[in-house]
Amino acid sequence: MINSKKELEFYLRADEIMNEQVFPHGVLKRLIAPSPIRSFLRMLRKAEYAKTKKDKNIYWRLRYAYYKYRYERLKLKTHFDIPLDVLGYGVRIGHLSTIVINGSASIGNYCCLQNNIVIADGEKKKIGDHVYIGSNTVVAKNITIASGCTLSSCSLVNKSCMHPDMLIGGVAAIELHKRARWTEEEPYKSEFLRCEALKKEMQLDNYGKETV
Repeated sequence: MINSKKELEFYLRADEIMNEQVFPHGVLKRLIAPSPIRSFLRMLRKAEYAKTKKDKNIYWRLRYAYYKYRYERLKLKTHFDIPLDVLGYGVRIGHLSTIVINGSASIGNYCCLQNNIVIADGEKKKIGDHVYIGSNTVVAKNITIASGCTLSSCSLVNKSCMHPDMLIGGVAAIELHKRARWTEEEPYKSEFLRCEALKKEMQLDNYGKETV
């Protein structure tokens, strides 16, 4: 949940940094060829923030309704069926393709979502920080994925992995071997470090929450 304006600013900037390889740069390019992924993520964060404020007064209820309407329209445009308050900050979405995530899932910070991902059914799923979810991957059942894991492309992940920094793959997926986190590879490492520096500068904790 995004509870303050400062937290909203950080989420917006962290998402921007982690996706700068695919987002258009400069005002002119964004006007001529805006990125639907960028628009989706920005509206997602604004709707999440307004959701925490909507019971405060009618202004915030109307604002939440407006953001939610625009967000639902962008879901149809991008084919991203992602509920509010599911994704942590610094998420990377590299491709415009189908992504379906159920509302009972919880996905940590600095995660990468590739194309044609389904995090299925209504059972709870807890996915840690720095997790890379490869193309055409299905995540099912009530499972936990430890931080730093890589879910290999075309895998069916239906068992928990409690060991961090593992490569997981297969049908059904199993733990294969240790692997470096995707945020340890360039250019993503530099982007991750910039987000961490920004978080420190804005005096936010590891959860992206205000500390003062």
